[in-house]
Amino acid sequence: MWLRLPEPGGVRLWLIVAWMEGGDLALCSFRFAGDRPELTPEQLAWGNRLLRRALQPQNFDAARMPDVRLRVARGATIPTFGPPPGS
Repeated sequence: MWLRLPEPGGVRLWLIVAWMEGGDLALCSFRFAGDRPELTPEQLAWGNRLLRRALQPQNFDAARMPDVRLRVARGATIPTFGPPPGS
């Protein structure tokens, strides 16, 4: 689900993904910067790419944690996903 939250100077666009884990509702969200009230085709394309990347069957195996690194090694840079800043 896409969520649009107006704020001074623009809007915040959030891509919300939710699923059930047993009896619990789990979710994650991804923030997209924006200055227009509607999604651009580029934002929608990046959201779809992000979903394809995140919604892999191996990430939803109840017997093990997904193979995801939450921290970067000292001196390393955090990987980015999406259009480069200022594009």
